[in-house]
Amino acid sequence: MKANWGVNAILGFIAFLLTYIFSFMNNTLLTSLIRAGIGFLLFFIVGNMLQLVLQHMVTKKNSDLVQQQNEVETSKVGDGKSPIEKVELGEQSFQSLPLDLLHNGDRTLGPEKIAKAIQTWTSENQEG
Repeated sequence: MKANWGVNAILGFIAFLLTYIFSFMNNTLLTSLIRAGIGFLLFFIVGNMLQLVLQHMVTKKNSDLVQQQNEVETSKVGDGKSPIEKVELGEQSFQSLPLDLLHNGDRTLGPEKIAKAIQTWTSENQEG
């Protein structure tokens, strides 16, 4: 990312105009133009420096976030197995109930099966 020089040029031009207007009341034309030019350069350079510092801080923060996300991802899959293999080999995963069965009032699902599904769902949510 490079600095947006247009914004700095506009701020510098505003500084040029204000410096020229207030300096022209008390000084000659040449002195007023020199002071206005110095004001333009100062605002333009300081604006560029401020943008570069802010961009550096943002990119540093973004790189830190990316590094943290990579560390979290590698810690989750640190043993070399994918998360899918872990589920298949280890614990029983949550089996959702079809909504049609619940809404239609189909009584083929017993209360024990519904209670077990809710217990499995709450235990998985508490772990992760």
